[in-house]
Amino acid sequence: MRSSIIVIAVALVVESTYAFAPSIAFKSTISKNTMIQREMFGGSGAPPAEEDPEADKETAAAAKAMGLSVEEFNLAGKIREQMIQDVAAIRAQGGSESGGVTVVVDGNQPAGYLKINVNDTGKALGKAGLEKAVLAALKEATEEGKKGFGDAMKEMSENISKGLSGMEDMKRPS
Repeated sequence: MRSSIIVIAVALVVESTYAFAPSIAFKSTISKNTMIQREMFGGSGAPPAEEDPEADKETAAAAKAMGLSVEEFNLAGKIREQMIQDVAAIRAQGGSESGGVTVVVDGNQPAGYLKINVNDTGKALGKAGLEKAVLAALKEATEEGKKGFGDAMKEMSENISKGLSGMEDMKRPS
């Protein structure tokens, strides 16, 4: 009981986004010339891809170990990265304003993003009532996050299928 109260108190304190803000300003180490070079002729801001024979060998070995071609291996890596971004962008909510407590989490398990809001209605519930409301809202939000994760997995599978069928179409002679 005491540990759950401590967890709730810590969660309420951590809610403030300023708790993790740096106390000093950071100075950029990127020169203007670098930024201009990266933005020219494409606007992507990404540095140009450099040929690295050693990295190419490692990629080829990893692809071979998995029974994939290098193109398939690279496609799978790109789609995996997209899924990671999609899951992190999920915002699943549990609880309600009228119930006094809302909890928002991302699609990761365990959640990488957690926001707990307690309003006056929630405060009026008392210690035991607030604890139950927070746990119920957290459980609800976590279940919604799991559903979002499942949707992201389905989308990833569809993207892999589309990508692989596109690769097969390119390999077929015209």
